[in-house]
Amino acid sequence: YDDYLYPIGLTKLTMRKQEEPVVKKIIELLRTQGFSDSMGGYIGWIMGELVDNSMTHLIHNGFPSDCYLLVQRYKFAHSRSECLIIGVADVGPGIHATLKINLKYKDLTDAQAFLTAFKPKVSSWSDGYNRGKGLTDILGIAIGNQSVLKVKSGNMEFQTDFRTQTTKFGLRTQATRFGRSSTSVNGTLFALVLIDKNFEVKNRASVSEFIDRMLVDWRLHNYE
Repeated sequence: YDDYLYPIGLTKLTMRKQEEPVVKKIIELLRTQGFSDSMGGYIGWIMGELVDNSMTHLIHNGFPSDCYLLVQRYKFAHSRSECLIIGVADVGPGIHATLKINLKYKDLTDAQAFLTAFKPKVSSWSDGYNRGKGLTDILGIAIGNQSVLKVKSGNMEFQTDFRTQTTKFGLRTQATRFGRSSTSVNGTLFALVLIDKNFEVKNRASVSEFIDRMLVDWRLHNYE
């Protein structure tokens, strides 16, 4: 692995807290990228929460606590700007299957469960545990950074592109796609592409509204 292109090579984590030194390195990379100390720390903390959350669900559901993390760096030739791609993957049952362990969501279709899991305070754990914020905050980061997020679970794929671009056809914003993937994965795969240092914090209520629109659109086009 080239240290520049892969500042954090594929790293296997098998127990909680193992992610802490990796998260510290992610925060250093974000600072180099131009993010403020507070924002870089916030994003790094959320990534650590994502890994910790993944391991918690794996152990809770009787799966091996195997989680993988990778950070890649790309440079855009036309603008000379750089981006970081932070990837997190696990080998569990997948977002949709995990959520439906909670009897509150057991009757949802796989697609509904997949999208609903991004809403705040939605978790496979009962409400008393006050869990269900990690996925919401990941999506909030993607929206606030005008960046790209791809999430795969089972045979489903959710991809958002929040970049605002001016093309010869006009202004293009928020290209979002959710549906069946061309391949099926065991577990869950996240890829968060952080492109620039401009950042607007999006609250969880705005993320919840975004997911509600996605759910309506999915039902309208897929007759669910």
